[in-house]
Amino acid sequence: MQEVRFYQYTQSPLIKVLKELLEKSLGRGQRTVVLASSTDEVESLCTSLWTTEQRSFIPHGSKIDGNPSRQPIWFTEKIENPNQASILVSIGDHHIIANDFNLLIHLIDGNNTDKVQKSISLFEQLRQRDLLIKYYFQNETGKWIEKTPPSTLGN
Repeated sequence: MQEVRFYQYTQSPLIKVLKELLEKSLGRGQRTVVLASSTDEVESLCTSLWTTEQRSFIPHGSKIDGNPSRQPIWFTEKIENPNQASILVSIGDHHIIANDFNLLIHLIDGNNTDKVQKSISLFEQLRQRDLLIKYYFQNETGKWIEKTPPSTLGN
């Protein structure tokens, strides 16, 4: 069964949340595709992984680097799987419902009302399918708490 997770971050910047998820997937030997909104965002995120403090090196690449099959983490602006990843992390405005990945992760800026409403709407659409779906909120200390988001349907 395919799993979909939503992470609504409010206390940490996107790059910190993304790095934590990528470190976990690498630690488990899993490959990941990170889906950004644009080529500019792809390059900004790749650069951030090189220039921000981190506990360990996070091997990654994008079309600028080439050789996707050698990259455990692949950054892209389109839905693709050139590194044979099992995880897709969507950080853009992509609202993915069906895909070939085992795990789909949506990262949502909890300080952006429009993005939160769109993610809740997608959550409700996905609940109608045979998927394992989880929604996590970041509390004031940065810890992830699983709970169902408020409905946009008024239920």
